[in-house]
Amino acid sequence: MADAYKIMGAEALWPKLDRTYHFDKKLNQSVPCDPMAPNAEYSLELKMDSETARQLYVAMVTAYKKDKQKGWPDAPSNPMTKHDDGTRTVKCTLKGQYNGSVTRKPLQVDSRNNPMPDDFQLTTGSIVNVGVTFYPYKYMSNEPSVSLRLRQLQVVQLADRTIRSMFDVVDDGYVHNEESMFSSNVVDMPQKEEVSEPEPEPVKTTSKKAASGGSTGSSLDDILDNWDD
Repeated sequence: MADAYKIMGAEALWPKLDRTYHFDKKLNQSVPCDPMAPNAEYSLELKMDSETARQLYVAMVTAYKKDKQKGWPDAPSNPMTKHDDGTRTVKCTLKGQYNGSVTRKPLQVDSRNNPMPDDFQLTTGSIVNVGVTFYPYKYMSNEPSVSLRLRQLQVVQLADRTIRSMFDVVDDGYVHNEESMFSSNVVDMPQKEEVSEPEPEPVKTTSKKAASGGSTGSSLDDILDNWDD
């Protein structure tokens, strides 16, 4: 794929790739929608080690310098988030439509490049290789940045699907233990058939943003000087 960049061995977080989704403010969660609906997109976040993230940022800055418009600063703002363990995360998206034309769904393949079924739902924690293209942009008065448009994804290791409880912890409530396992009052209840749904994004905790752009130095070395700040 022309001008595509490959991110190798990243961990997938909260993937929504089987169809387009948008965020419903009333429900406070992402829900499936038509590709032409407002803010419809395919998306996932990628968790990478510092070196993989650094190489990605070098490629993003290079693309920015090639295509930035007159008057933009020498370096873009960095969309990555740095975490206490040294890893970094970044979001990859592809809108459901651009300029009124529906986009092609990102291709998903297994480790031997066999196409995944159209309704395949990638799980959080899976290890993936991802192909993206870079799109430098500036929105209104915000600092310019570089978006990662998702094109293709290869599943290297598929994580098991986990089911998260929808409830908050109840203090001083019942806690399951070995004694309760042998209670004589246990009643077997019929189990509902589970319906597979994309994993919801948890409420994000505060984390540190990676080094931002807007550097006064114009060279790539100057821009990367503050990478580990």
